[in-house]
Amino acid sequence: MAMVPVKVDLSAKTCVVTGGSGSIGREIARNLAAMGATVIVTSPGLDRADAARADIAASTQSRRVLAMKLDYANRPSIKEFADTFAERHERLDVLVHSAAWWSPDREQTPDAIEMTWMVNVLGPHILNRLLTDRLKASAPARIVHLVAPHAGDLDVEDTDFDQRRYDGWAAFRQSQQAAQMLAAALAPRMAIHGVNVQLCVPASNVRSGLHRHARGLKRLRLAIASKLFGASPAAAADAPVWLASAPDVSPGNKLWLGRKEVERRFRDAARSQVLWDTVERQANGLMSKPGLGQSGLFRLPL
Repeated sequence: MAMVPVKVDLSAKTCVVTGGSGSIGREIARNLAAMGATVIVTSPGLDRADAARADIAASTQSRRVLAMKLDYANRPSIKEFADTFAERHERLDVLVHSAAWWSPDREQTPDAIEMTWMVNVLGPHILNRLLTDRLKASAPARIVHLVAPHAGDLDVEDTDFDQRRYDGWAAFRQSQQAAQMLAAALAPRMAIHGVNVQLCVPASNVRSGLHRHARGLKRLRLAIASKLFGASPAAAADAPVWLASAPDVSPGNKLWLGRKEVERRFRDAARSQVLWDTVERQANGLMSKPGLGQSGLFRLPL
């Protein structure tokens, strides 16, 4: 049965959609803009973000769609985005994480962090924490994390694949497990401040550009599966938009497949705490490096 589209007055809301130049992210941003929200579309390249902004503004006739650069692979970019956003916007009502990365080849950031881990796990975690004050001040606010249905292979002791043979698919699956566990760990920490954290698998299969770097038979299999069984980006955007805006959405710390709640995996509290501590340590170490204008040891806000 087709879902009833969400139609809520968001004219008083400010929303950030990371990966907003991508297929699903753009449709999420389009829907939020159509409901009147101020929407900040981000992308690693400002030209791509601005192209998405222009497309969304034209289709919704909204003058409240903005473009900002946010490159999770570049730590100064994360800090610059958070600082600039805080200077320009008093509120942050909705933060949607739709940016994602996958590659068959091992790539590193300028800080020598494995790219998939940085873009899918560490970067979003840092941004959540840097924008915590804005989210608290805007409560009731929401964070919506998009994840893929494929998750597993997490090795907390070797997140960068320094001790394992690198496998792009294993790195992606690891990042998705970590994203699920971190969102679940973040939810109770933010709930006490009136911030609802939701975790969403938009669809079992989506026609997107996430696997554009695949090669050989894997590329062919993914292309065929996407074409035959994949949901369109517009259809996949339905659940994240609903979680971001619908007034009847239940409190967070749940996993959704579309608009249906499903059993959340990776519920081991002790292992989740180990992961949380590991990522906090990685984030604080990364953001304490020279070049961001801090004095002393950087600490992410609670």
